[in-house]
Amino acid sequence: MATIKDVAKRAGVSISTVSNVINSSKYVSEELKQRVNQAIAELNYRVDVTARNMKTRTTKTIGVVVNSIGSIFIPQVMNGIQNYASKRGYQILFYASDFIFEKEKRCVSLLLDNKVDGIIIDTVASYKEKSYFEYLANLKTGDKNVFVVSLERNLMRYGIYSVHVNNLLGGKMATEYLIEKGCRDIAVISGPNSMDVIYDRLCGYKEALQEAGLPYHADRIEFGDYTTLSGYLAMKRFITNAVHFDGVFSCNDQMAIGALKALKESGLEIPDAIKLIGFDNTYVSSIAVPALTTINVPKFRMGVVAAQKLVDMIEGNLEEGECSYEIPVNLIKRMTTDADSDNGIELEW
Repeated sequence: MATIKDVAKRAGVSISTVSNVINSSKYVSEELKQRVNQAIAELNYRVDVTARNMKTRTTKTIGVVVNSIGSIFIPQVMNGIQNYASKRGYQILFYASDFIFEKEKRCVSLLLDNKVDGIIIDTVASYKEKSYFEYLANLKTGDKNVFVVSLERNLMRYGIYSVHVNNLLGGKMATEYLIEKGCRDIAVISGPNSMDVIYDRLCGYKEALQEAGLPYHADRIEFGDYTTLSGYLAMKRFITNAVHFDGVFSCNDQMAIGALKALKESGLEIPDAIKLIGFDNTYVSSIAVPALTTINVPKFRMGVVAAQKLVDMIEGNLEEGECSYEIPVNLIKRMTTDADSDNGIELEW
């Protein structure tokens, strides 16, 4: 079996240069990289991961905990994480909590047992779980030395680096556009009210109503669980209860797609009678019939930034004082609000 010494000899470089190429730890010229990589291929060299980990006390492994593998939001985020991490020589351990807080905590424990260098987490914990957030923040101290990045949730007040969007702005942007299109009775299909992401989107909705001089009515809010079925059932409840509305803001695209199905079943014309807007700009929003107007969240970019910031922390390269990164959102106009929209399929895949 070839050793790193054999690779160095074949490439005509030092052992440290081979190590730098393998670990992407220091700058190496393209010419030397090519020689080293060619030698690795010719000798069929494989890195002894166990030996490397014992020497460096790192595993070059990142743990990722997401809320659900069934979410159409997650794949593009994971693609971004994997894309960046692999370029930096890190492997990924992936877990899903299925929106169960106790399961999320078990996932974190499993990652710690596997000696990961850092964790990216899309937590489902209620905003009331202060002690849990403090626990995550403190993982970087003491013997564990595990860094944590929060995905979607802004937890920087607990000392957790956060990669997130301005959810209040997004909720306000969605509601303002419905108002601009002539809606005066705007209903909301919300996610779980224990999540500050949803709380912020609802605050944006209420702020837009207030600034437009429109009243807020509690009976115009139905709660879902982010799934398509919950959006469908929420819209059915609005219709069954004869709630008057001419516009709907759904706090994610999946619930909006379910709501769209219920509206079509009820014979309500979209966008003539009811205008509908989602949040996330997942791939289904552009292929729905009619195509869904939505707030765009750059999901691949979010994954890349989360991985980049975590690796920077692990390797001691994060700028001093930096504690969060806000991903900008923007409105994508499609046919559930604009019948003459020519926005076609917009996929990031």
